Amino acid sequence: MRVICIKNTVAAITESETRERICRSIHLDGPITDLAVGREYEVQAIEECDGGLWLYLHAVAANDYPYPYPAEMFEFRDNTLPTGWSIRLQVQRGNAGCKRITFAAWATDDHFYEKLVDGDTETVSLYRRWMAK
Repeated sequence: MRVICIKNTVAAITESETRERICRSIHLDGPITDLAVGREYEVQAIEECDGGLWLYLHAVAANDYPYPYPAEMFEFRDNTLPTGWSIRLQVQRGNAGCKRITFAAWATDDHFYEKLVDGDTETVSLYRRWMAK
C-alpha cells in the first residue's frame, strides 16, 4: 500500500472540524519536515484514532519505527493490502469498528508500537524483518 503526500501542514487542511481534530495531536504551526509534498511513501499500518485515520510511514530513515500522520495529508496511489496484513477490530460505545490494519504481529498487539518506539529488541527485529519483505 502506497500513498503520495499532498499536504505537509495542518493549516493546508481546509475542513475546519478535521483540522481541529488533527490539531489535538499535532502541535506544529509550520510544515511537518518529515514529509515532502509529492513524495511517495509505503504505508506500514493504518490506525483509527480520535475519529480519524492515521497512516504509519517510515518517513525518518534514521529511526527504527514509523511515525503516524493524518490520512488527510495523503492520496492513495495503491490501496492494495499487502500479503500478511491483518485487521484488529474493536467495540467502542457499542459499535464495532476497525482499530488497526497492518501485519499480523502489530495488528493483534495493542502495545506493539510502544515497544517498537522503546527499542524492544524482539519487536524491532520483527519490524525490520517485515520492512525487508
